[in-house]
Amino acid sequence: MIFGTQLPYQRLRAQGVAWVTRSPAGPPAWVTAAAVCLLLAVALGGCALFKRFSFEAPTVRLEFIEVTRLDLQGGSLRLQLAVHNPNPYELRGAQLGATLDLEGTRFGEAALEREARLPAGQQSWVTVPVEFTWEGVGAAARGAFTRGAVAYRLEGRLLVHTPGGERWVPLALEGDANVREMLGGP
Repeated sequence: MIFGTQLPYQRLRAQGVAWVTRSPAGPPAWVTAAAVCLLLAVALGGCALFKRFSFEAPTVRLEFIEVTRLDLQGGSLRLQLAVHNPNPYELRGAQLGATLDLEGTRFGEAALEREARLPAGQQSWVTVPVEFTWEGVGAAARGAFTRGAVAYRLEGRLLVHTPGGERWVPLALEGDANVREMLGGP
């Protein structure tokens, strides 16, 4: 009895129910229910927050390759990349480093050190310069003359800034680039 009031388990015992025992000094049922509801709310809210800030890697596609300079040492190309950001928040691309192989031969290095803004759920175009020497041009020229296209492989990684921190995104693209388009023709 507490303050002269008989508790429910004491009443049941008085009626001859033997299996009723006093629970250890635990919280009242409403406190337990409130705690369970609070934990569920936090868990569900956390899932929504996690989905909001979860990271999905952007997709990158090579739109075209353009020759921008030729000289006695080699030249330079401009790679136009289409980058789609599937995330519900803006990404900022801070750095890109990649190698460019043409017709299976190392051709040049692609590097981008400036920031590129990638709006949420949209596609952006990023221009990446590539410097090359004449050493890798022979294999590319063979493909250009025999097929009218050059097989390329661009491999490296892209650093993006997200609300959750920096992420490195692997980059591996391959396909054929039309030689006329590379040289600025129709």
